Amino acid sequence: MKKIKFCIMLILMFAIFIPCISADDILEHDGEQSSEIEESKERKTRPVRLAIGVGGIFGGLREETDSTINHYFTLLTFHIDGNVEQGNFLHTFSIGGNFGYTTLPYEDKYPNREFEFMTIRANMEYALDYRLWGDDTFPGFLGGAFRTDFHILVPFEIPKITAIASLGVHATQKWIIDPKHSLSLSVTVPLFSYAVRPPYVGVDELFELYTSQGEVPMIFTLGKFASLHNYWALFGDLKYHFRLIDLISLNAGFGFELSRINIPAPLIIASTRLYAGVAFTF
Repeated sequence: MKKIKFCIMLILMFAIFIPCISADDILEHDGEQSSEIEESKERKTRPVRLAIGVGGIFGGLREETDSTINHYFTLLTFHIDGNVEQGNFLHTFSIGGNFGYTTLPYEDKYPNREFEFMTIRANMEYALDYRLWGDDTFPGFLGGAFRTDFHILVPFEIPKITAIASLGVHATQKWIIDPKHSLSLSVTVPLFSYAVRPPYVGVDELFELYTSQGEVPMIFTLGKFASLHNYWALFGDLKYHFRLIDLISLNAGFGFELSRINIPAPLIIASTRLYAGVAFTF
């Protein structure tokens, strides 16, 4: 009789204790899932990212408008970029620039002498892409971009100016490695452009006239339309992000440019850019 009572008590204890353990495990598991869902929702409710960074740009150019100039440069650079996600649309923008002084030979006219040149380069780009492939961890976007590039060389206090505005194809590929680490690669290829490149020593008679009279906007009437037959370029940017907290992350990037424009004479540029900075999400 005692054995029967003992067995009944054990059965009752297991019947009461086991559901409690299961309920606790379920509640704990549900809590973890709900926290992950809330964290994911929190990330999705912060679709705006703004980053700023500094670094260095390394490369060279060959300018042939008046005399051949081979210019190799290593300059400090700044970089601002950001993106806004709206459903399947991705808006991105970037602003970059660098300047500095270098010495180089003026090969055609003064082969045995070197002169100090001031170099100013800047670019600005806005792109609108639409998500076309991939899942939530590897989404891909394709769209178009509007881009402007300015290159100014100042030898002998007379500027050699190149200004290019272009429309082209833009693509972005993201890789969300985990909640803290992510990569993104973007590429731009201009298709239709408008370029201002005065024909000799960076200036001409109309350029000097418009500048002296303060009619700077008229300078842009000196340009010509360009497409793939006389202007081709490839711009790329690879970014890495490490999320410290929800609002702040560290980022590093590698950018590159390959371009050639033949108006009125070739300007060839090849450069790479390394930078690091901080990004904010809102």
